[in-house]
Amino acid sequence: MAESVRAFRAHGFSHINHTVVVQNRVLEKHPWVALNLYNAFSAAKQQCYGQIDYLLRSSLMPAFPVLEVQRRTFGDDPFPYGLANNRQALVTLVEYAHEQGLVTARSRIDDLFAAATRDT
Repeated sequence: MAESVRAFRAHGFSHINHTVVVQNRVLEKHPWVALNLYNAFSAAKQQCYGQIDYLLRSSLMPAFPVLEVQRRTFGDDPFPYGLANNRQALVTLVEYAHEQGLVTARSRIDDLFAAATRDT
């Protein structure tokens, strides 16, 4: 957690752990898939956040101080979803990938996301 805290304080974001990828051929046939997946994952996360205090009460006592440090550092949503909340992290990722020669051209962030999810 110390590395995440340092990164967050230095850059205003923490590393992104996971990304959901939907093939273009799927989106061409079913353009609603990307936004529906985003909405489903967002709803599931909110449901879990709503139960976190209950889970902590039935867990080990040291979990409370860890959660308090997490909330003080990252706010109430340490794992923000959506392009708007992660744009700066993604721009930085694309820049690092280009600088390190992992990609030959810098991608436009909006081009990496389904049109229906760009306002999320």
